Amino acid sequence: MKKRFPILLLSLIPVVLFAVNNSDADRIQPWSENPFYWQYRGEPVFLLGGSEDDNLFQYEGLKAHLDEMIEVGANFVRNTMSSRNLDNTPSGLYAFKQQPSGKYDLNEWNELYFEKLDQLLKWTYERDIFVQIEFWDRFDYFGDNWAVSPWNPKNNTNYSSEESSLPIEYTPSRSAYAEKESPFFQTVVPLENNQGVLKFQEMWVRKILDVAFKYPHVTYCISNETHSSEPEWSHYWAEFVRMEAKAQNVSIEVTEMPWQIDFTHPEHKRVYDRPDLFSYSEVSQLSASNGNTHWELLLYYRNVIQSQGVWPLNAVKTYGSVNFSGGIMGSNQDAIEKCVRSIMGGLASFRFHRTPYGIGLNKEAKQCIEAMRLLEQEVRFWELEPMKESFPISNTRSYASTFGEGNYLLYFPTGGSIEQLPFIKDEPQNYEIRWLSVDFGDWYGAAEPVNASNMDSPRRGSGNWVALITERSD
Repeated sequence: MKKRFPILLLSLIPVVLFAVNNSDADRIQPWSENPFYWQYRGEPVFLLGGSEDDNLFQYEGLKAHLDEMIEVGANFVRNTMSSRNLDNTPSGLYAFKQQPSGKYDLNEWNELYFEKLDQLLKWTYERDIFVQIEFWDRFDYFGDNWAVSPWNPKNNTNYSSEESSLPIEYTPSRSAYAEKESPFFQTVVPLENNQGVLKFQEMWVRKILDVAFKYPHVTYCISNETHSSEPEWSHYWAEFVRMEAKAQNVSIEVTEMPWQIDFTHPEHKRVYDRPDLFSYSEVSQLSASNGNTHWELLLYYRNVIQSQGVWPLNAVKTYGSVNFSGGIMGSNQDAIEKCVRSIMGGLASFRFHRTPYGIGLNKEAKQCIEAMRLLEQEVRFWELEPMKESFPISNTRSYASTFGEGNYLLYFPTGGSIEQLPFIKDEPQNYEIRWLSVDFGDWYGAAEPVNASNMDSPRRGSGNWVALITERSD
């Protein structure tokens, strides 16, 4: 029988009949005892996932895919409010009702679009799978996607190009600048105050919130990889979403995902300098870096947030796949490394990005998730404190975190041995060590007794290994 992994909520409330527990105390929110992490129903929880699409609410075979996640211990998905044809998602399911003429009326809804969103949220709620909703995805608003979009003046009955200032055809100078250069992303009051378009944008966001606010397991991200020249777009929508939540007496968690992959860049200040608008960070762009750079940037940004006032750091999409030739994304092995480093480095969530940019929920992703859930049964991730430096092992580096007094978690991306780590030598205690194979999703052998003065645990061969070192009770 396939092993199932419990999600570590310390007091689950069983759902017999479908009923949403929507009290503020039970909603997902920063954990009161360690705000670097999330709590749900009053208990800490780590979000870990992988899925094969981004606009998951339109995914064909959604229920089976969610059950596939549960089988390996995954409990975190991304849901962009996009209508693009991605992998197993049919194209053309837009939020607006299409008229017999073929044009859309932005005053009328395609109710199926929102029923599918509600279905996703219902099914994930029943399975304790957490959802991060993203409203605006720049890739929906240029090129071929813009050509068929209901927002395009040629495709709706509500405004012309002259009335709306929106182009019929739009291709940015670079895809990264899609919202930086487009008037569609300049409509908000502090910028162009384009009420002819903004009123429909607000109606759309409000309709999404009317569905999502019923559910306590949802967080909200304004945009995918925003790269505006000014922060007004993100700040306007964060304030709008918060005002809607206040009007409905709901507490929510909101963030923004900057495009910038350099986390020392001031673009990220637009999020962490505004705790009145945002309550966690979306750090997926960290995964555009590989190896030790990924670790160093992760710890740098974690320290920045710690100095500003602690809140969770989410990584809802993590790059790395041999199927994508983008270079900076890295390989399948890089994706696995980023998962383990992200957990050891103190992130509150991690999800493998969809193929081809990530490994989604392929066999390697599943085994890695299984391994991390096994590890979580021994070490509560919210107790980890990352060590600030990595350690050279052969031709690569290893990574370490501590938990409790004198206990260690060590990660070897290409094998390694404990005697190569100098900081262990300073400890006089007797220890035991357990080895976890990330690649096979299981423990390797029994615990082995070792002493700090003689850390001669045999070297593990190639592959991804985690060593759990704890003080012996005898």
